[in-house]
Formats: sequence, structure tokens, C-alpha cells
Amino acid sequence: KMELLQKNISEAADALKKFEIESMEILSSYDRINENVSQAEKSIAELISAIESMKNSADNQLSEYEFYLKKLEKANEVLSNNEKEVQKIRRRIEEIMAGSSKLLKVILDFTDKKKQAAAEFDELKNGKKEEANKLMKEITKLKSELPTEIVSAYKVVRDEKKLPVFVKLVNKNQCSGCGMELPYDSLTKLKNAGDFSECPNCRRILYVQ
Repeated sequence: KMELLQKNISEAADALKKFEIESMEILSSYDRINENVSQAEKSIAELISAIESMKNSADNQLSEYEFYLKKLEKANEVLSNNEKEVQKIRRRIEEIMAGSSKLLKVILDFTDKKKQAAAEFDELKNGKKEEANKLMKEITKLKSELPTEIVSAYKVVRDEKKLPVFVKLVNKNQCSGCGMELPYDSLTKLKNAGDFSECPNCRRILYVQ
């Protein structure tokens, strides 16, 4: 339960990190938009000033007047597009804030549950301590009676979490752990009840019953 909760916490934290990265990218985009808006506003101010000057001039040309109006229209279009992009960014920022808030609550909730699971685990462990000590003594005794190579092979497979470690030889030539058909040299060690050998594929300990 603790491991599952920790996995959930890690996944939520990873999702939160992605939001953080996206937020940094959005801030970068926002700076770019602000720069575009500033340039467009400056251009519009210059164009309006030029148009006003032309109005007061007696020798202004219609083509030149139209040229400035088109430039002014283009600058306004840039402002309009940037405004739409800003609105889109704001909506995404609101979504990120809501998502981040939700993820933080999830992390806090899972953290509390993990603490509770840890307390339950400690209580269970303490309750089983006497029984565990007894079993450990029995295991130690059994280990001393087993061949060293079996104990060593067992530890290797156990550490790799390939359970069960001891598996039967089935169909006279097959490992019941991974299903592999054994080579001849392995089969020569598995003729009588009590014989054992290591599976060359999954490394489980094979025995004949």
C-alpha cells in the first residue's frame, strides 16, 4: 500500500513538473507578445502622426495617404492577433492553475494516506516481530543444513524477485518457472528425487520430485 501511494505521489509530482515547464514556456511567449504589442503601438502612433501631418498639408498625395492607411490597418491587425493570443494564454494559465491546485491536493492526500499506511505497517511489523524472530532462527538452522551452492543460488534469484525460487522439472525436460526446455547437461543433474540444478534461462532452482 505504501509503495502504491508513493507511486501515485511520484506520478502527481511529475505532472506538476510538466505544468511548471509549460508555465515557463508560456511566460516566454508572453514576453514575446508584449514586445510585439509595444512595437505595433509605436508603429501605429507614428502612422497616425504621419496621417495627421498629411491632412494639414496642401500637397499630400492620395496614394501616399492610402499607403499609410494600409500600414495602419496592418498594425491594428497585429494588435488584434496578439490580443487573441493573450486571451488564449490567459485561458491556459487558468487551466494550469486549476490543474496544479488539484495535483497539490492529490499529493497532500496521498502523503497523509502514506503516513497512515506506514503507521499500520509499523504496527503490523511489531505485532509479528516475535513470530518473525522464531522463523528467522528456523531459516538460519535450515540454511546450515543445505549445500552452500543452493543457498547462494537462492539468494541471487530471490534478489531478482523471481518467485517462486524453487520450481519443479515438468514433462521430464522443462522448467516450470519459465517454460524453457532444458539442455542435456542440465538434465543429467536431474535424474532422481532430491536432485537439483539451475535453469540456464531464468536461473531458478529446479528440482525433481
